[in-house]
Amino acid sequence: MTRQLLTGCISAGAGGGGGGIPASIIAGENLVHWWKMNEGSTSTATDYGLSAASTDMTLTGASNVATDGPTEIGAPDVIEFNGSTGLGEVKARDGGSDTPLGALFATDNFTLTFWMKDTTVSYASYATWVACLATTGWTGGGFGMYYYYYNLFPWEGASSAGAYSGSWSGASSWRHHALRFNGAGGSWQHFLNGTQSSTTNTTINTDVSAATNAYFTLAGIKNPAGSAGNRTAPKMSDVRLYDSVLTDANISDIADGDWT
Repeated sequence: MTRQLLTGCISAGAGGGGGGIPASIIAGENLVHWWKMNEGSTSTATDYGLSAASTDMTLTGASNVATDGPTEIGAPDVIEFNGSTGLGEVKARDGGSDTPLGALFATDNFTLTFWMKDTTVSYASYATWVACLATTGWTGGGFGMYYYYYNLFPWEGASSAGAYSGSWSGASSWRHHALRFNGAGGSWQHFLNGTQSSTTNTTINTDVSAATNAYFTLAGIKNPAGSAGNRTAPKMSDVRLYDSVLTDANISDIADGDWT
């Protein structure tokens, strides 16, 4: 495997903890937000990324700590959401101003990666794993990935532009996901376990600047008015946001096991 190695240790941004990003981490100089989800807390998850600034994640509802994380990264503790009240959330817009997340999403050039295990065979309708919605009408703006009738859909606006990314029938094992956005071409790609599973030239505008408040969420979706829904019950670990369009090799290496 080809790893992008750095010299020394990169310090975490203000507001982050944990003593910096190890030199061995893939594309560590672009790892702007990193929620490891392994701290044993059911209320917060620290942002260890370079642009961490009041971007620690709040875990609400009955989220549980599980001890069977991905073996590829050493089976760390992980967060398990209950599918009814559980939600991970951090603001991308706060009172009309971008947080570091909102500024990142406005570029349309970034990569989101995460480990997920969701053994639910099917959900009744829309069910969301990651999201950041720009409007209270649930249409137009933002991005995310949801389940709908046994299929995976990355989307812009929870009920508008989206595209098929593969079938879903539950997962008895951990899977690594990557959503790569390339604003220059208005395109996105989804990777499953390090291999590209889909691509489209459908334009997805990830900017949420139209909202007064906007929330980046895990295991559900929360609109700018604060209403939440479409909840799921996954276990999640190692959630990353890079301020670059990672290469195929970068994504494959992360899925192979990039952890310290």
